[in-house]
Amino acid sequence: MIKTFLLASSLVMTGISLDAQTVAPAIATPVKKDVKVVVENKLPPEDRATITLRQMIAICTLKDDQTPKIKQILLDREMSIDKIIMSTPKGKDSTAAIQAYSKESDVKLSKAMTPGQWKLWLEYRSKQK
Repeated sequence: MIKTFLLASSLVMTGISLDAQTVAPAIATPVKKDVKVVVENKLPPEDRATITLRQMIAICTLKDDQTPKIKQILLDREMSIDKIIMSTPKGKDSTAAIQAYSKESDVKLSKAMTPGQWKLWLEYRSKQK
C-alpha cells in the first residue's frame, strides 16, 4: 500500500515538474518584437502620448474638439522628455529638467481642458502615485 502511494506520488510530481518546464519558456518570450525602443526600453513618444490620451478620454470624457489639441501637447511633452534624457550626460540627473517641462505641459493641458476635467485628471494621477 505504501509502495503504491509512493509510486503514484512520484509520478504526479514528475508530471508537474515536466509541465512547469514546458510552460516557463512561453512566459519568458516577449509580447511584441516590433515595438521601437527609444530610451531605456521605453515605448516611443507617439505610443506613450496615445496611451495617456486614451486614459484622459476615458477618465475626463474629453470632447472631440479637445482631443487633437491635447494629443499634440502630450506628444510634445513626451518628445521633449526623450530629448532631455538623450542629451543628459551619463551620471547626471535629468529629473529636475523633466519635472520643469512636465509642469509647463500641465499648464497647457489645464488650459485645453475644462476645470472639471482637469480636476478629474489630477485626482486620477494622485491615485496612481
